[in-house]
Amino acid sequence: MGQEVLGHRRVTEWLEGILASGRVGHAYLFLGAKGIGKAKVAENFAKKIVASGALWPHPDILEIQSSGQTISILQMRELTKQALLTPLVAERKVYIVHQAEKLTVQAANSLLQTLEEPPPAVVFILLANAPSVLPTIMSRCQVVRFGTLSLEETVLVLQRVSGGLYDGDTMQMSARLSFGRPGEALRLLADGVTALESIHEWVRHYLEFTLADKLNWLVILEKEQDRLYDYVYFLAIWMRDLLWHKLGLEEYMAFAVCAELERQSVEFETRFLQDKLQALHGLLSEWGPGIGKRMVLDQLLVVGR
Repeated sequence: MGQEVLGHRRVTEWLEGILASGRVGHAYLFLGAKGIGKAKVAENFAKKIVASGALWPHPDILEIQSSGQTISILQMRELTKQALLTPLVAERKVYIVHQAEKLTVQAANSLLQTLEEPPPAVVFILLANAPSVLPTIMSRCQVVRFGTLSLEETVLVLQRVSGGLYDGDTMQMSARLSFGRPGEALRLLADGVTALESIHEWVRHYLEFTLADKLNWLVILEKEQDRLYDYVYFLAIWMRDLLWHKLGLEEYMAFAVCAELERQSVEFETRFLQDKLQALHGLLSEWGPGIGKRMVLDQLLVVGR
């Protein structure tokens, strides 16, 4: 649908078919993991709908973002009022609602009323990272599911966007650790190569840390609250890769095989690794604004011998 988009060929071809047929629906829900390119596909689709050409931003393409942790009913009421107005330039208007899973119940119900009686010449594109959007909203949209990109596609995105700023090994590492989510890979690179290498070093050795080592690291992590999720997430990936290595399934691994991985996959029993991985997954599944940093650090303390 545009040279900017790499991957998602099935989705983009389907959307191109809709545009070619002239049968553009009134509402779409783009559903898939964070950072896989839904917003870029939505932007390109919206541009095609309004025939924007090189004009960007376009007055008839409006984007709604969350205000903090939620999308409020006030935002949806304002959207409804604007949607009743005629387009300024094009024949249609497009509203792109980012992170639609953040709609409050009241906001979702307000949007639902609009979707049930859509204004003429208006197209809604909702983007959601999780399938927790109200079923009634989903039932009023054409659901478009996005998968992750291949490792090769993710690296190509990084090469195109970074303009040679990072070396090949660094891009490979961030692409592997993002699991086909180029937006996440770019975030890792933007956080800094040193930070990425620091996390990599930490997860490789965490199972072999003494209690004193862990306590020292917890003091450091207390000061890095913004990066705490990354440490827990990549530690879970390390545990999973140890299990893959034990099974001889290296092709599924995110981390490259190294001496620490080979040593630990032999040293630690399968059941031990499964228990620790399950505990970390439980922690990640509960992650949110209300999660206590102290609880996370306490959990990390018991992961290990």
